[in-house]
Amino acid sequence: MWDRLQRETGLSLRRRSGCLVMGETASPSMRLLLSASSTHRLDHEVLDREELARRYPQHRLPDGHTAVLDREGAIIRPEASVQAAAARAEQLGARLHRYTPVREIVPAAGGGVHVVTDQGTDHVDTAVVTVGPWINTLLPDLPRSVDVRRLISSWHIPTRHDWFAGGAPAFVRSAPHDCYGLPSPDGISVKLGLSFARYLPVPDPERVDRTVRPEELATFRELIAELMPDLNPDPIRLSVYMEGYTESGNPPRGSSPRRGRHHRHGRILRQRLQTLAGHGRDRRRPGTRRHHGTPHRLPRSGRSRRRLTPGDADGTASAPPPLSLACPKRHAPAITSSPRQRQEHPHAHSLASVPPEVRLVRLLRHVDRVPDHPITRELVGDQIPAEHWDQFVREFRGYRYDQVRGEYYPYEQVLQDSFERVCRKWGLKAAPDAGKRFADGVRSWGPHADVPEPLKKMGENYKLVILSNADDSFLKESVPRLGADFHAVFTAEQAGFYKPRYAAFEYMLDQLDASPEDFVHVSSHTRYDLMPMHDMGFRNLILLDRGYDPVTHGYDYVTAKSLDELNTMLGI
Repeated sequence: MWDRLQRETGLSLRRRSGCLVMGETASPSMRLLLSASSTHRLDHEVLDREELARRYPQHRLPDGHTAVLDREGAIIRPEASVQAAAARAEQLGARLHRYTPVREIVPAAGGGVHVVTDQGTDHVDTAVVTVGPWINTLLPDLPRSVDVRRLISSWHIPTRHDWFAGGAPAFVRSAPHDCYGLPSPDGISVKLGLSFARYLPVPDPERVDRTVRPEELATFRELIAELMPDLNPDPIRLSVYMEGYTESGNPPRGSSPRRGRHHRHGRILRQRLQTLAGHGRDRRRPGTRRHHGTPHRLPRSGRSRRRLTPGDADGTASAPPPLSLACPKRHAPAITSSPRQRQEHPHAHSLASVPPEVRLVRLLRHVDRVPDHPITRELVGDQIPAEHWDQFVREFRGYRYDQVRGEYYPYEQVLQDSFERVCRKWGLKAAPDAGKRFADGVRSWGPHADVPEPLKKMGENYKLVILSNADDSFLKESVPRLGADFHAVFTAEQAGFYKPRYAAFEYMLDQLDASPEDFVHVSSHTRYDLMPMHDMGFRNLILLDRGYDPVTHGYDYVTAKSLDELNTMLGI
């Protein structure tokens, strides 16, 4: 491939310099390298300390270390390669959208995919998504997420004139040094980078910290002093960038398993492209199963379904399938279908297809009370005119929703970061303790006045379960205030994901040994709960309408105004 691209473009994109791999001889990685190189008869050479010093004096090899020269190793010019490939594609008839944000990737009803950009919509047979560290935000419903990390590279000038003698191969240092280096093709500098073990996680690719601090340079200086003393430790250039990693270390490739919409701003063309969409090795906790969002699964041997009646309240009966309900801002639960005969109700027919065996799952909602809470007014003061307050609240709510669509991190920091984002947009200075003040407020909240009594009645007929978009510490304080017994309590901290991420719901399904078709889901929020659960195959949906989200169409849910009304619908 590389030879053909170079031949057709007339550009030099790859230089076969060889590659040195150095590390402790007894380490697992070096033993594997030596064994595999011999077994597969790779073109390589093993260099001891004396031979390495003679051939490549720019490198120091500690006692007990070995060097392996891979003669087929090469250095790629990535920026030139991307531009050359793009230009050649245009010559062959491709059409490039340069500097074009991708707004949506939407499966088309008749087949193929709609790619929605600011320039319009293209219909294509297949969309190959190669957005690197933005993959989690563009495709938030992948079966596993990609671990995005912040990398630092530094460029250093040699202090001896013959540093590039002998071909100056690229090099990799395995544990305990964990670094790599690429001599520049112009023979002026050497690029150094660190291994994954030294990378910091990136919660939000749009907010990666691109400032390199003096303490971060200390690692480079230490490595240079010990292993490459003929490089000047003061860099001439520094760069911060991002890469995405899977647990296996292999890039997942294949077809995307989802058919829902994929939102967020990606870019069609980025210099560091990684094909990270679709099936691959899962990044899951041991012992959990994988859900693909389909409404049906193969039956499990030995799983018995039985009607849940008040007599099962001791919890000794085999667990019936769950019923899920997303609660109001305060602590109202969510509900499902009744095992008893329903009373007549205007919407009772909507639950007619619900199986009689259900577990009631309540989804705690804390976050949507934050934007329009008095704490927000205290923090903002009179900086926002009264006529703009509602718009500020809506945008704060939007940033907070956006903030939880990536990797999980502590809820208090989520509140801080989303508040800082909306304040930055409005030109305000965000208080550094805003997240803590919001979190303290959330811990102090009690349930809506109309929640405890009907919730208790539900608990007498169903096993109640909580799935909360908060940390464990919040639930320890809030759950006792609800006045009902709960069969199980799950949090975003336990799941490792926030709603609306599919993985949060999948965690609940795994823990309850349930399937989407087993549920009736009741929520006061459409975006966090009803929309993603509908796309995952949940079909018995109820909106507990407290005015938090606009009523949307196309998600097949029934609306109720209170838990008492829900109890009537459920025949309680």
